[in-house]
Amino acid sequence: MALSQWEVVGGGSAGGILVRTGHALNSPALDERLCIGATVNELELRNNRLHYSLVSGAGPTEGWVSLSLAGKALLVSRPQEASKVASQMEPPSEAAPRDERRCATAPANCSAVEKTRLPLLPTDLASLFGNLQTGKVEVLYVPAGLSVRVLCLSDIHADGKPNRQWLTEHFPSKDGGFFNVLLLPGDVADTISAFEEILLLLVANFDLICWTPGNHELWLLRGKKGDAELGDSMTKLRSLIQICTKLGVRAHPVRLVSTSAHNDPDVVLVPLLSWYTSTWDREPDLPYKETTEAMYTDFSVIRWPEEITRLTDFSFSGKGTSPVLSEIFARANEP
Repeated sequence: MALSQWEVVGGGSAGGILVRTGHALNSPALDERLCIGATVNELELRNNRLHYSLVSGAGPTEGWVSLSLAGKALLVSRPQEASKVASQMEPPSEAAPRDERRCATAPANCSAVEKTRLPLLPTDLASLFGNLQTGKVEVLYVPAGLSVRVLCLSDIHADGKPNRQWLTEHFPSKDGGFFNVLLLPGDVADTISAFEEILLLLVANFDLICWTPGNHELWLLRGKKGDAELGDSMTKLRSLIQICTKLGVRAHPVRLVSTSAHNDPDVVLVPLLSWYTSTWDREPDLPYKETTEAMYTDFSVIRWPEEITRLTDFSFSGKGTSPVLSEIFARANEP
């Protein structure tokens, strides 16, 4: 009798499904993970735990895994006809090099998006992100007698007057013996004009500012002069990067070197580009009747250029956001 078969459909954001040597959840975990797309034979099934042997795909040849986690399926049972076909496939050869069967540490290698489908050359990324020197570390020397103080403030949404008023009332003093650094991890403002205005205000009150974009910086709102005319959101992002360069706001790694007699340690600030993907979502769906499309403005006011939308497996809608975007943004951080 043919063995029941299962296909791995979850665990992509973690680099695959955790595999243990035994049924118990506290049994030793294996170094390798079972990757998305792998097919396994069912050797034993106890409640939510499956003892399997590998038929095809990447991962350990045998072990115990959970069928679901936090209400989300990690493996699904394959139809009987598909199981018959898959059962005729040869399992990975034990003589094959280990790297050919191993699940890579990086989650991208276990996702449905192959790296060859993404921009590979630095010139491709430059066309998207402009003159963003993410691969170089700028060295700045802190004036003698000053100690570095790093403050972080995200989602300030300075388009709103109440938010801007709050900021002006909470600027740090410049006579306290500190070199004041402000980290701005995204969502400074929705429009280019508001973005530049608030940066001018912040630059006048901080010694150094490091910024990385959020989703709101990529919004193209109708009726906002200068924004909607840009064509796509990456063009707007390049415009924001130019503003940062003009004002001395850093969007790249910075090393702060102390010049005081106390030999204070260096401080390294590394703004990282990032974007979200549905594969990171492991939580149960919210009990709302509204669709994701209606709940989130991103899908209607962010426009991606053709260089991105033409990529295989691209998806950006209420039905899901593929790892294509997160991979492109992550790769722009590489030297």
